[in-house]
Amino acid sequence: MKYYILIYTDNLPANVGGRANGPVIRIKNKYRDDKGILEHEKRHVRQWWRTLGLHGLLTFHKGYKFRIEVEAYKEQLKYSPGNLDLFASFISKNYGLNVSVDEAKAALIS
Repeated sequence: MKYYILIYTDNLPANVGGRANGPVIRIKNKYRDDKGILEHEKRHVRQWWRTLGLHGLLTFHKGYKFRIEVEAYKEQLKYSPGNLDLFASFISKNYGLNVSVDEAKAALIS
């Protein structure tokens, strides 16, 4: 049984390649063949199921948000191993977590 719904769309913010809301994953059309983004978003869907739907509320806690983004980017790194610095930068700059690129990188390789 499939645990998510996948939609390809360009109706996402400019700086976003994909987004998971509950069990629904939306990915920009230009990333249709990017397995890493899909696996990253599937990880967020699993997190949503794991928390019985409370995932969205829990993301307001910076510690939780940091852990789940690290978990998702670690999954994405399996498909894009050369992007460690890029993903660490995303975590540091795009989520309001007040973590440095080095702190994000250390979490991604731990």
